[in-house]
Amino acid sequence: MTHPQGKIFKPVPHRGAWITLGLAALFFALATAALYALRGRPVNGGAFWLGLSSLTAYSLSLFFVYRACALFQLAYYLDRNGLEIRRGSVIQRIPIGNITAIQPADDLATPAQQIFGFPLPKWCTLSRGNTIFRTTAPHSESLAVQTEDAVYIISPKDPQQFIEAWQLRLPLGATQHWRQETIRHSVWAHPLLRDSLGLRLIGGAALLTLILVGAVMIAYPGWPAVISIYFDALGQSAGIAERRQLLWIPVGGVIIFLFNLFLGLFFYKKDRVAAYLLWFVAMALQIGLWIGVRMIAG
Repeated sequence: MTHPQGKIFKPVPHRGAWITLGLAALFFALATAALYALRGRPVNGGAFWLGLSSLTAYSLSLFFVYRACALFQLAYYLDRNGLEIRRGSVIQRIPIGNITAIQPADDLATPAQQIFGFPLPKWCTLSRGNTIFRTTAPHSESLAVQTEDAVYIISPKDPQQFIEAWQLRLPLGATQHWRQETIRHSVWAHPLLRDSLGLRLIGGAALLTLILVGAVMIAYPGWPAVISIYFDALGQSAGIAERRQLLWIPVGGVIIFLFNLFLGLFFYKKDRVAAYLLWFVAMALQIGLWIGVRMIAG
């Protein structure tokens, strides 16, 4: 008897990937329009919020591009060793011995595919507790792959053929030892993405940098054209500067943040403590720069 080879099952056809790609294009257009509107604007709070909106929209555009690519590549690979749910650069691997049952999703009491009480489109993949949705179809047309630890909701184009393929391979035995795991490729495999302390330090430094830039730009129109910047022992001004020169302070804050960010990433795998220290110093320096601005400009 010839052992059946692995087989790839495509998901139920859907428009989710195209909708997500359309959202990416929309946010890219909004970001570009906001960036264009910044040309020639004076330094003020409005310019800061417009720039921040542009940065946020570009980030959302990249996010939706990745989501669209993941949806375009969604597939279910089944062989004697188990099931692989392939979604972009992420593969969820389930050994065949860990699968206790495959049945229609309607037969199980699973959480609703929603967030904050609002239903999500069926093409929006997510996890709810130990239920992992990797389906592009309504619940009534999806399958539930059960293991002792989790339930995977999937939607192969031909559910009955998928179940028969699993039943055919089940008694043959595995040819390789698989672990039930999530495999990440490319940048998503970087250990920093699963390091809560590192992410908090980077996020804190980024937030403080934004606060520094935003606070300076919002306060800038109210500053006098010429500002005293040095004081002697008697508290008298020892030098003056044009207010636009103070804009180099937030520029320096951005440069410090980026320098420490990338230097920390360089050291991260070799010396994680050094990376943490660099990101913490970036946070502290943003606070120091803002104190300096307050002391100079009042």
